[in-house]
Amino acid sequence: MSDFLYIALFIIAIAVLSALTNKGRGRNFKYKPSETWPFEKKKLMTAPEQLLYFRLIESLPELCVFSQVQLSQLVSVRKGHDFKQWFNRISRMSADFVVTDHSMSVIAVIELDDRSHLKADRIAADHKKIRR
Repeated sequence: MSDFLYIALFIIAIAVLSALTNKGRGRNFKYKPSETWPFEKKKLMTAPEQLLYFRLIESLPELCVFSQVQLSQLVSVRKGHDFKQWFNRISRMSADFVVTDHSMSVIAVIELDDRSHLKADRIAADHKKIRR
């Protein structure tokens, strides 16, 4: 198996464990169509992520660099498995950067560990994506 497949399988396994420990959260939410949505805009990348992004596109002009890519765009659930169950385990995870060739084949997935990744919740989130 390729390294990418091992990474994907590991991520899925971690996501399964995470989903099992978070079962039942958020069930009391009631959507009210007339209610104003509580969102505000924010930047796509932190300052360190922006710096790395521009360095990557400058250093790799023959490749494509994407930021904040959902893992569900990088892996799929094999036939014969419960799609919804497995998809939900990775649907909220993202990679900071994905480098591809012009045919959109993934060459590298990059997770930047900047200062924001020193927080306990970010450390826990990052551990879900690490290949061991």
